[in-house]
Amino acid sequence: MAAYTQRITLDVGGNYLPFYKYMKQGDGESAYLVVTVTANGQQLIPAAGDTAYIRVVKPDHTEVVNDASINADGSITARITTAMTAAAGIAKADICIVGASEDVLSTATFFLDIDASPSSSAASTNEFLDLIRIVKEGKELLGDYETALAQLEAIGENAEAWAVGKRGGADVSDEDETYHNNAKYFMEQAKATAEAIKIEYTIDSELSTDSQNPVQNRVIAAALREMRGAIDDLNYTAIAVSGFSVSPNQAEMGSSVTTVSLTWALNRAASEARLDGEVIALTGTSGTISRSGLSLTANKTWTLTATDERGATASRSASLSFLNRIYWGAAAEPETLGSAFVLSLASSALASSRGRTITLSAGTGQYIWYCVPARLGTPAFKVGGFDGGFTKVATFQHTNASGYTEAYDVYRSDNANLGNTSVVIS
Repeated sequence: MAAYTQRITLDVGGNYLPFYKYMKQGDGESAYLVVTVTANGQQLIPAAGDTAYIRVVKPDHTEVVNDASINADGSITARITTAMTAAAGIAKADICIVGASEDVLSTATFFLDIDASPSSSAASTNEFLDLIRIVKEGKELLGDYETALAQLEAIGENAEAWAVGKRGGADVSDEDETYHNNAKYFMEQAKATAEAIKIEYTIDSELSTDSQNPVQNRVIAAALREMRGAIDDLNYTAIAVSGFSVSPNQAEMGSSVTTVSLTWALNRAASEARLDGEVIALTGTSGTISRSGLSLTANKTWTLTATDERGATASRSASLSFLNRIYWGAAAEPETLGSAFVLSLASSALASSRGRTITLSAGTGQYIWYCVPARLGTPAFKVGGFDGGFTKVATFQHTNASGYTEAYDVYRSDNANLGNTSVVIS
């Protein structure tokens, strides 16, 4: 059947009008897209070792992920398969490039406009050809030794050739790269040379599972190690710090923190861990690090860095912040407006900004008071949906319960006896 090829350009930044390709339901296998990948209009050339895939989410939400070809000019050829067009409607698709280190770069989305076919009976299913192949091979290779040997039939044939100069039990031809270039040939040459001094060597003529031949065993052992490494690569996930926090994470300005607990979690065990650059021992994937004998009076940040057995690293930070309080409450007009009065108000909270919503009840002769560090700026008040209702009545040097002193602004409601009231401060 004749093949139909269409050239398109897709930008990784998505800066161009979307591309729609018309297809008939059930058509495919002979339709190809040649994609030029660009970034802001400039062509991106895949690097050596990169692979490319076409990903499609069909109108019925089943998915297709198939491999694509990287051409000599840097463009990418993707085949439209019948699985991609099995469901009528608009299918979303893109091209992704996967680097040798498994980094992924994806293009802007394009669309397959799939017109319903009156005679199509194709069932729409997920199609992950390349992934299915890899997973299937990986599962088969995770079997016992006998299964692994069966999977290594092709490699074993090469091993036989390199070891004894035979393929399938027959001598290799003089066109084979192993002809006069295998272990048995060189061993026989060594035997002939050493014959005068009675040195004897033996080598099996054929490969077998119970062979005591060191050459054969080394070849097969090396092949098994290679396949085990490939399986390990499939199962590998780089280390990540999934959680890291400190308790306490806030303290009042003027106080001193002597003990902290640092709680951590990893997605896998670390081969090495450092806390602020110092090597520490972490067991398992979660736990708590305690630090005592401290004398912290200012903001402090801890950074945990974990490294796995392949050298991948991940970091996360947690911080302790020293803050002053905002005070509020309902009270009568005091004789002296100072720190003693502010500390007597019913409610307070450590805060880094002036805004919050408060709800309280002001009885007979009582006003609503709001006291905030002057450095946080001028708050705006809203009561019952209306702006205002509060006036700044004083600014003075307030000393908190931990002995820290700084300028505070004191705001009072314009009216007393407000009853149960909610105030929004911003």
